[in-house]
Amino acid sequence: MQEEVDVTYNSQGLELDFAHFSRALAHPARITILLEMIKCNGMVEGRVVDVPGMSPSTVIQHLREMKKSGVIEGRIFGQRSKYTISTDAISFFKKTSQEFFSLFDNLD
Repeated sequence: MQEEVDVTYNSQGLELDFAHFSRALAHPARITILLEMIKCNGMVEGRVVDVPGMSPSTVIQHLREMKKSGVIEGRIFGQRSKYTISTDAISFFKKTSQEFFSLFDNLD
């Protein structure tokens, strides 16, 4: 049985916040998985999201890593799986990313 992880989004400072989510999304397979989940309105139930060229066990491992960081919520466990993209996490990362990249606006 998989343990539920409760992730809250309290800022730890720009450097740590940006690095946290960047690590969570740093693998191309994770981006591909999220893009496939978006096609399913951000939620997958009763199966593992289908990713061309990727085995289900590989997808599950990447989903677990994204869940640890809070990008994915729910259960990733066989036929009873139900997981979604965390809109709170994505909003937090979007805000953090905008703040980080805005620091470069005044460079020549």
